[in-house]
Amino acid sequence: MTIDMNYFCAMTILLVVLFALIGFALGRTRSRVLVMGIFLSYVAAQVCASFLVRGLNFALSLDIADEILPYFEAAIFFVSVIAVLGFLFGMRYTHTFRGRVVGLLLGALSGYFVSVFALEFLRELLVGVPAEQTVMFDFSYDLLDRAGVFVLTINFFSNPEGVYTLLSRILPLAILSFLFLLLLDTFNWLFRLLGGASGAILGWISITGGGGEEEVAT
Repeated sequence: MTIDMNYFCAMTILLVVLFALIGFALGRTRSRVLVMGIFLSYVAAQVCASFLVRGLNFALSLDIADEILPYFEAAIFFVSVIAVLGFLFGMRYTHTFRGRVVGLLLGALSGYFVSVFALEFLRELLVGVPAEQTVMFDFSYDLLDRAGVFVLTINFFSNPEGVYTLLSRILPLAILSFLFLLLLDTFNWLFRLLGGASGAILGWISITGGGGEEEVAT
């Protein structure tokens, strides 16, 4: 069997699986924080990179060209993602299996975001890198009185632009899913806040009213 596999398709699959496992370990709540942290890391990379270049040019009298900007964007993005992961793994947590499954799905979404955002920053720099390569795997078998060798050949090739085009087609749906999670968490927090405030007000009214009745009875 021969399979033609894009390096960056393989990278995307590995990232999705990796972050799905991370999401399974973190659980539902912290996986939502992970998705938001990765999304905000992308925003930070877009905004801070140009600010950093302008600041270096002004403070050190440099002349850093705009061609260097993708390097700064990619560096800030990857450092931010690593920082988010380190923060989450440093927290103590307990989870149910259901929460871990939801975390696995959210982690897969995080892996997709990391892949598509990384390719957005790096696809112009990665054209032709790595070079084409062929990998072969031999599996000998002895089954039902038949023996032989199964040969799997994978032809890797480099086409980051094609993978980015494919992944970007899913991006609107992924962003809408992220916004839905964000709004859901926001409204849940707002309802809890309003519920707590209403409970405090009703408690204060009941205590005040009860004290008034005691005075009248006296």
